[in-house]
Amino acid sequence: MKLTILVLASLALFSCTSSPKADKQFVLDVIRQYQSKSTIDYDFIYKIKTFDDDDTLVYKGNCNLIRDVKDTIFGGSIWYDISSEYTNSVRDTASTRSKYYNGNNLFLIDNKKMAATKFDPFKGETYPITSSFDGEVIKTAFLQTDKLRKRLEDKTIQHKISDTLLSGEEHAVLALNIPTDDTIQKQIKTYYINKTSRLITKITYYTTLADQHQYNEWNLSNIKFNTVSKAALAKRFNGSKYKITTFVQPEVVDPLDNGTTAPDFKAFGHPDREVVDLRSLRDEVVVLDFWYTSCQPCALAVPGLNKLQERYRGKIRVVGVNPYEKDEKKEKIDAFIKRNNVEYDLVFVDYVVAEQYGIPGYPTLYVIDKNGIIRYSSTGYSDDNPELIKVIDELVK
Repeated sequence: MKLTILVLASLALFSCTSSPKADKQFVLDVIRQYQSKSTIDYDFIYKIKTFDDDDTLVYKGNCNLIRDVKDTIFGGSIWYDISSEYTNSVRDTASTRSKYYNGNNLFLIDNKKMAATKFDPFKGETYPITSSFDGEVIKTAFLQTDKLRKRLEDKTIQHKISDTLLSGEEHAVLALNIPTDDTIQKQIKTYYINKTSRLITKITYYTTLADQHQYNEWNLSNIKFNTVSKAALAKRFNGSKYKITTFVQPEVVDPLDNGTTAPDFKAFGHPDREVVDLRSLRDEVVVLDFWYTSCQPCALAVPGLNKLQERYRGKIRVVGVNPYEKDEKKEKIDAFIKRNNVEYDLVFVDYVVAEQYGIPGYPTLYVIDKNGIIRYSSTGYSDDNPELIKVIDELVK
C-alpha cells in the first residue's frame, strides 16, 4: 500500500512540472508549421506609440492573410477590418473600415458608406496599407516567416530565447536585437509563442531615437489556419455591392518659382509666442525652413541650418516654419530644440501658409532676398548643397 502511494505521488510530481525549456529548434519548428499553412485568420488588438507622441493608438479588428510566394507586393492576399479605434482608451466609432488586396488591386473600404476606393499597387499605390498605422496589423510573421527564420539564423542579429507565463499559459519568448543605423539606437522585436498550441500570440517592437521611443504591440487571438480562400474574399467583396471609385493621384505640388514674391504671413514665435510678421524681416536675407517635429529628415537638416546661421551671422536670418504644431505643448517643442540643438528661430503658423508656399514635402527650404523675392527653393535634406551656398553668397555681397 505504501509503495502504491509513493508511486502515485511521484507521478503527480512529474505531471506538475513545466514543459521543456524552449530553444532555437522549438522556434524553428513553429516557423516551419506556419510555412506549411496557406492562410491565417486572427483577431487583433494592435497598439502603437510613435516617437514624438504621448498618445497610444489602439486598433481592434480581424485579419485574413493568404500566402502567395509569387506576389511581389505584399506576399499574398489581404483582408482586414478595423472594428474600433482608440486614443488613450477613447473609442472612435467613426473609424470602421476595411482594406482588401486581391493580388491585383487594393481597396480602401468605408463600411458605413458602402463605398470602396480602388488603388493600383503595381503603380506604387500601396499607401492605404504601407503608409497607414493600421497597415502594421498584417506584420504578424505569417507573410514573413522566411524573414523571421533568416533573422534567427543571422549571426549579426543577437537573439535570446526564454520562457514566461502569459495570461496564465507557458510561452516561449524570442527576442531579436536588430542592428541599427546612425539615427536609431536600439531595435528589439519580441515574439511570444504559446508552447502548447505553438501559435504566435503576441509580438512587440521597441526602438529608441535619442530621448524618444516607439512601441508597437500585436495581441493575436482566435488564430485559425486554412479556413479562408481568395474566392471567399472575392465573394465577400463582390456581394457587398460597394460603390467603387478609382483613386486619382493628386497633382504634384511644386514650390513657388524663383522670382515670385514670398507670401506674407503672421506667425507665433517660440517660446514667448510673440507675433512675427514676415514683412518685418524685409531688408534681411531670410532662409525659411518648413518643418515639423516627427519629420526625421527635418531633424537631420538642423545641423546644416545651424552652420548657415553661423557662417553668415549678421547677414542672413534662418527661420524654421512649422505649419502643423501651432497649438502643440511647449515641452514637446523644447524637447525637439534640445534633442537637435536648434540654434535659430522657430515660428508656428496655420497650415494655410504651407499651402500658399506650395510645400510638396518636408523639409522645404526657401531663400528670400531683401526685397521679399524668392531666389532659391529645395525640398528634402542634403548634407552638401553648393547651389544654396552660391545663391546666398550672391545675395549677401
